Amino acid sequence: MTGKGQVQLPKAVREALGVSAGDDLVFRVAEGGVAYVTGERRPNLLELSGCLRDKVTFIGREAEREAVSDYLVRRERGRLGQRGEEAKPEGTEEDKRGNEP
Repeated sequence: MTGKGQVQLPKAVREALGVSAGDDLVFRVAEGGVAYVTGERRPNLLELSGCLRDKVTFIGREAEREAVSDYLVRRERGRLGQRGEEAKPEGTEEDKRGNEP
């Protein structure tokens, strides 16, 4: 055991447990000081793909880039409000007519 409390397992033990670097080891101590070790493999990110439901369908990388680019252009031109929605033009013709005596 290292000074950090890490344990180095020989290759034969890792293979018998079916674990590799990054997996978890679970130690259980029974009566009489007998320790049992089991390995729990951590799933990689690709194995987790699709386990959560999407609220929005992904439109594709190119379409996503175009949408972000359009958003940034509109924001830069001041056409978006603080929360990202389209800013409403001030003083429309209808508002002007409604304010006249």
